[in-house]
Amino acid sequence: MQDFRRDADSLWVRLAASDDLLKYIVPKGYVAIDGTSLTVVDVRRGGDATGASSSEAPVQLQSGEVGWFSFMLVSHTQQCIVMPSKTPGSAINVEVDVMGKYVEAAMAVKGPAAQTAPPQETPLMRFGPLVLSSAAFLMSAASLWLVLHAKSPHPQRS
Repeated sequence: MQDFRRDADSLWVRLAASDDLLKYIVPKGYVAIDGTSLTVVDVRRGGDATGASSSEAPVQLQSGEVGWFSFMLVSHTQQCIVMPSKTPGSAINVEVDVMGKYVEAAMAVKGPAAQTAPPQETPLMRFGPLVLSSAAFLMSAASLWLVLHAKSPHPQRS
């Protein structure tokens, strides 16, 4: 973990990560942090001149800085998870969305002609991140609907 930043009752968190992990993380996509699924706000890969952001302004990497991504925790979420009790430098379990790995596997399948021809942008390369973040949003929305509409398996006691 790199740092925390308070903004009223919200908490902004920035985590350092390798480019191998960051290639699966996109703004407005999802990551699980210590078992809690959270929405990514900004991503900055170490090899980029600028990073990707859910806001209009690109994220600038400072000299010597490693890649990172950030997310924001609202007050209620801070009370329900362990992340706010961590300190900068703490180890964090990060799980990326499996959809990014599916996109990568689909893009890796190439025929012999693709190895000799110069690379061309394909629709999958162009729209892959959008498909990934849309699929993750739909899965999260479906999970939330199930939680809100699930009936308790235990009867209420009086």
